[in-house]
Amino acid sequence: MAMGRWQDYPVEAVAEYVDMKKAEGLAVNVTAGVNARLLREGPVSAIVDNIKRFINVLGRRAELGIFLANIPADTNPAHIHAAVAAIHTYGALPLAENLETVPFEVPERETFDEFMKTWKK
Repeated sequence: MAMGRWQDYPVEAVAEYVDMKKAEGLAVNVTAGVNARLLREGPVSAIVDNIKRFINVLGRRAELGIFLANIPADTNPAHIHAAVAAIHTYGALPLAENLETVPFEVPERETFDEFMKTWKK
């Protein structure tokens, strides 16, 4: 599942294909891309929900990798931090039985300028 509007499509068909291949005795790896437009435009809740859906539907069936696809330069850094935090939170192994019960907070991050003021050379 490379770049594309996967947030708009059901991933159950991919899950069914994974199940079919596993029934044939094959190991299955799935790589899911988070859409660049979704990353840029958000909102954070839609980004987090998309990642949670990937993990819930596909991460339970296959080895799952998630990548942030072609991040536009004008993307809000908070969107990227939220996406990475969602992957770490919901993708922690073993996966929780119900991802809806897993607490999630968008991390507070300093700005790049604030980071540079405290960075030691």
